[in-house]
Amino acid sequence: MTDLPDRGRLEEAIIRRFWERQSQKADDPRSTTLDTNPVARVAREVGCYQRWMLRNLSALGCSWRRVADLACGNGDWSVVLARQAEHLFAIDLTPGFVEHCERRLASGGYGGRVTVSVGDLTRCELPTELDLAVVGAVLQYIDDDEVPRVLQRVHAALAPGGLLYMRTTVARGRERIANRTSEYQAAYRPLPFFTEALARCGFTVAAAATTERVVPEETIRSLVGPMYRWIGPVITLPYRLGWRLDRARRSTDVWACVARRSVDVR
Repeated sequence: MTDLPDRGRLEEAIIRRFWERQSQKADDPRSTTLDTNPVARVAREVGCYQRWMLRNLSALGCSWRRVADLACGNGDWSVVLARQAEHLFAIDLTPGFVEHCERRLASGGYGGRVTVSVGDLTRCELPTELDLAVVGAVLQYIDDDEVPRVLQRVHAALAPGGLLYMRTTVARGRERIANRTSEYQAAYRPLPFFTEALARCGFTVAAAATTERVVPEETIRSLVGPMYRWIGPVITLPYRLGWRLDRARRSTDVWACVARRSVDVR
């Protein structure tokens, strides 16, 4: 696996305090994305990632019998998953987010087929025989050596052939980026760290993309519908270029993938 320099371990107490504060404004999608852009723009971009996920899951023949949102946050993703799942398990580290997510699911009429609970992804008992596990925007808050362990635990929780949707912030370069202050703790690893970890943990990546592809493509798809097959790529090209130039000035990006549980890991 990619060797990362030791930059110090993330401090769990700081991470917990930060997210409990964020949960106090859980109605705002920026409470989990940490964007500074207007709410409407953030919601549109989150929607792009959700549509990308659903489209790729459908292409892979995803079964929706048992689904888990393993870092549910404010429930923005749990609500989307609950529309499809026969039973949804939503888990989060932060009690405030768990309470908010549970209320959202209940108000949406999903209460009878969801289980919402507080849990630390690195050590809590995970539901088993899952058809789909969603691990969104949480791995950057887990120590380097814990990430493969979490992926192994998720692998064990999936049914044979089950699918994983994973989204995380990655370093654009080759170096790990640490953000460690008294208020906020996170680590952003190079993309090979995750691709190697997924392979070692028994996953085969079936689809993957970064922001510069997901947001432009899904935005155009939502505008032109079935016509995307013929005109979408041409229209999307300049939009993608703009996003690429914007992201080039940043040291991190968001990477999403859909991977299949392909082999048993011993």
